[in-house]
Amino acid sequence: MRVLHFIKGLGRGGAEVLLLHALRHADRDRFDYEYAYMLPHKDALVAELRVEGAPVYLVPGRSKAELLTAAWRLSRLVREQRIDVIHAHLPVAGMVARFAGALSHTPVLYTEHNLNEHYGRLTRWGNRLTWRMNDACAAVSQPVAESIALTMPAAGRVPVRTILNGIDVDQFLDLPGRSETRELLGIAADAPVIINVAVFRRQKRLDLWLQAARDITGAVPAAQFVLVGDGPLRAEVESWRREMALDGRVHLPGLQDDVKPFLAAADLFLLTSDFEGLPLAVIEAMAAGLPVVATRAGGVPGLVGEGEEAGGALVETGDVAGCVREVVALLVDSGIRAATGVAARARVRRDFSVERMVAEYQDMYEAMLATNRGQRADQK
Repeated sequence: MRVLHFIKGLGRGGAEVLLLHALRHADRDRFDYEYAYMLPHKDALVAELRVEGAPVYLVPGRSKAELLTAAWRLSRLVREQRIDVIHAHLPVAGMVARFAGALSHTPVLYTEHNLNEHYGRLTRWGNRLTWRMNDACAAVSQPVAESIALTMPAAGRVPVRTILNGIDVDQFLDLPGRSETRELLGIAADAPVIINVAVFRRQKRLDLWLQAARDITGAVPAAQFVLVGDGPLRAEVESWRREMALDGRVHLPGLQDDVKPFLAAADLFLLTSDFEGLPLAVIEAMAAGLPVVATRAGGVPGLVGEGEEAGGALVETGDVAGCVREVVALLVDSGIRAATGVAARARVRRDFSVERMVAEYQDMYEAMLATNRGQRADQK
């Protein structure tokens, strides 16, 4: 069975990295996976996908003119490669894939990675207008599924299944590089380190993250902070860091091909987002045994958990003081911090494994193909 994953770009974002995780754990005896993307400058994962033996194609969609013809070019690729299911990710790729599926008579599975109400107006409108062209939909968390039900027309007509994101947990056990990474960043071996891994976008509220960093140092003067990533707000982040006099405390190593050495160097993960689907960065941090302090954004509460088995602490969105309070409480009590990290890793292993995610998607592919063949037989 041939499955084509279609996405806007193959940069190192959460949805994109999940494709690589999934490919490495797919049943390659039963499924052939191919990949297509639209933005040529976002190609960080292309080489890695090809090393894994997967074909990768560019279907240009940089401009409005290219987007208008992208569906036709994608449908031609689908026919040439004899694709059985198009699996699209995120709204722009989803819209293009739906028209391509109609042109090539190929079923389309769409995975929604975020809350619909937080997309831009034109994106929401286009997603809504073409929604019924999906054959099936997967939501990466229950809040994402609820968002679909609230915002899409006759959403019940398109089957929606919640499939939680998953990673290879074993890759994050006993991570090496703690001392080397700290030495690289100029951080003392005994300093408490708080980390975040993010695309520098508005939704991540990195202004609040830096405010929390400033206030945490008042209670824990030795604390250091690492913000891994890059993005449209890079200049603003650097400016906020200067304004808050955090140049010597907040380290910005940029976009990294491998975040594991930086997680190894950290003691705690802090997320201040306004909204999320189910963030891969938090799953990876928990798999690395880091306790998490996070805002109640999207699917984050279901990931971190609450009560005795929680992998961290949750605060309301925008609550800087709450973030500071919970981070300080974990930093000053090493016993609770260690126990919370153990609970975090256990939660990920139980509920967020890549093996479970891949198996659930492969079940969907087979069900969609069977339905499509049945419809074709009925038409004959």
